[in-house]
Amino acid sequence: MRFKRIEIDDYGPLQGWSLKDPGNFNLLFGRNEAGKTLIIEAIWKMLWKKHARKLRGAERVDEQPRGFLRLEVDGEDVRFPDIGNLDSKIDLTPELCRNTFIVRNSDLFIENEGDYFTQVTSRLTGLKSAEIDQIEEAVRQIALLTPGKLIFKDDAPSGKLKSRIENARKLREEIEGLLQRIKEKGWDELESELVSNIENIQLLEQDLKELELARRRKMYEEGKEANEELKKLAREISGLQEFSREQAAQWWELNSERRGKAKNLEKLSGEEKEFKAELKEVDEGLQQVESELNRLGKAKGVVDGEVLPDLKEMERKEQQLNEKKKGENFLKNTGIVSLILIVISGLLAAFVPEMLNHSYAAGALGLAFGVFSWFRIYTLKKEEGEIANSLSRIKNNLQPFGISSEEKKDLVIAIEKLQQEYEEWESKKSNLGKRRSYAERRIQEISREQKDMQDRIEKIDQEIEEIKKNSSAEDLDQYKQKLKRKEDLKERETKLIYALQRIFQIRDENRDWDKLIEDYSQYQDQAPGQEYTEQVEKEKEEKLVKLKEMQKEKDNELENFRKELKEIEREVNKEVFPEEEFIPCSTSLDLEEVKKKIDNFVNFHETSKERAKIVIDIFSEIKEEEEEKVSEIFSDSRVGEIFAGITGGRYNQVSYDRESGEIIAWEEGGKIIPARNLSGGAFDQLYLAIRVAMGEKILGEKTGFFILDDPFIKADQDRLKRLLGTIKELTTRGWQVLYFTCKNEVREILKPSLENGEIKLVEI
Repeated sequence: MRFKRIEIDDYGPLQGWSLKDPGNFNLLFGRNEAGKTLIIEAIWKMLWKKHARKLRGAERVDEQPRGFLRLEVDGEDVRFPDIGNLDSKIDLTPELCRNTFIVRNSDLFIENEGDYFTQVTSRLTGLKSAEIDQIEEAVRQIALLTPGKLIFKDDAPSGKLKSRIENARKLREEIEGLLQRIKEKGWDELESELVSNIENIQLLEQDLKELELARRRKMYEEGKEANEELKKLAREISGLQEFSREQAAQWWELNSERRGKAKNLEKLSGEEKEFKAELKEVDEGLQQVESELNRLGKAKGVVDGEVLPDLKEMERKEQQLNEKKKGENFLKNTGIVSLILIVISGLLAAFVPEMLNHSYAAGALGLAFGVFSWFRIYTLKKEEGEIANSLSRIKNNLQPFGISSEEKKDLVIAIEKLQQEYEEWESKKSNLGKRRSYAERRIQEISREQKDMQDRIEKIDQEIEEIKKNSSAEDLDQYKQKLKRKEDLKERETKLIYALQRIFQIRDENRDWDKLIEDYSQYQDQAPGQEYTEQVEKEKEEKLVKLKEMQKEKDNELENFRKELKEIEREVNKEVFPEEEFIPCSTSLDLEEVKKKIDNFVNFHETSKERAKIVIDIFSEIKEEEEEKVSEIFSDSRVGEIFAGITGGRYNQVSYDRESGEIIAWEEGGKIIPARNLSGGAFDQLYLAIRVAMGEKILGEKTGFFILDDPFIKADQDRLKRLLGTIKELTTRGWQVLYFTCKNEVREILKPSLENGEIKLVEI
């Protein structure tokens, strides 16, 4: 049985820890609070899921760890906690596993070691000590006896049996003494006289009962009459159930609200007429505005689409023409120069033939200047003509709209006036549109308000009709008359209820009078002919008082006797038989019966106790013979051998003292030392030897694992080396060890084995 893999995904603060392919000797090294204890707890909980609480102190984390353990058990690879608890694969209890193979919090001590060695011995030799203990416990439970001295239990489950038996014995003595005094003082004869007096009292009480029956018969008759009238009133009131002050007030409020709504509705109708007239006036204005805008719009369309572009183009051409006219004098001068050159050319050709070529050149130059000058002048005249044509076209386009002028600036002023007039009519249209929208919105709002008011008026009419329907009242005045009738009836009803309360002497006005009358109907035929009067009742009550006074005088003579009987009655019911039905003790005959019951109770339990002791003694002898075998597991085990090896031969033998339940260590010289007197280091050495030896015995020829949490913190350097050597030797024989530590000295001692791979180091 060995670990193949440990995976702890989540266990409290411990997250994602794993140990893959562990070796025989695994040194898990980490600082304090690194999670060593949590790892051991998680391993335990995954091995013993159903028995996790068997590991004392493993409650720091409530939940079950997430992860798994993979173990090799008898050659089979198994996974926990998937397959259940460890005992499903190996014959091992959680207690044996905890006390043998797991050392927590550096404590090698075995918890409840007496029970532990018994369990180991039972496992190895087939002892039945546990079964014998169970039988003895069952016998003690039957007889309600405590362990050890076998006295009666005095706890809650036993019903405080010990105290009850002691009280019963004490009470029995008191009863015997009281019975003796009864005979001496003749109290039994005085009781007979009291019985006779009681009979007379009973006769008087019977007469008073007859009078009481007659009184109740009278109550029934008067109550029945009042109740019949009350039911008659209730039927009439039921017919007026729908009438109430609240509903009358509601009807009045509905009438008032309806009048207000009708008045508001009339006011809204007037407002609606005003806004409709406003809307008509606005629509007429809009028609006029639309007509004028249509007229102006056509003119504006021509102006925007044709006139303004032409006007803009004409202004551009005028600007260009003005720029060109700045060189007009130059053109005139050029024309004159051209004419002079042509004249010179002609004169030279006519009068100076030898300068003919020069005359041609002068003529050509003059012609060129003349053509240039003429062309430029022609161009200017043409552009002036185009500007005049543009102005003429603008005039023609504006003439149909009554705009005419010879001057361009007048035309521009007329166009601006046209646009301004158009904008004014647009503004009028916008204002009229706003007035129209407001009028339409208010008409719609008024319409909605009228509808809401009309709906509310209809609702009010429906509510009033509903009240009329439910009440059968034609109008509010008739409703008030019926309401008044109902209130008068209710007043009479209240008086009848007061009468019934007086008759039956109760204050509950909601009482079911039919049920009460029915309850009293049993008295309608009682005490026939007996007339009830307060005077007769008073006389009989006075006579009864006198008899009771006489009775009291005789009772006083027996007062102490009765007090003792009462005390015995209290004690027998409270201290001896608290769980049983009440046991009366008011006479000497009752006292005799109580004594018999107490005798039977005490004798029964005393007999049960004696029989239980005989049975327990028999089984105790059997158990002693069996428990002698517990010592034998030390005499023929390896405990002494392992302990001697760890201590270097200082201690050579270990035994178990059955009587004291202690483990004894034997020194080499023969001195014996109880384990509790060993030094801390020697104590750890001893219990390591015990755990190893017990582990070998429990698993037999098989091997398993040891989980050790810093088990040797009390050992000095030399002892620590020997202890670690024992652990190391154990792993060479097939055992697997998970050794958790935070001590550097442990790692230093094991350093050679860590370096050569004999021991696997796991950092936490």
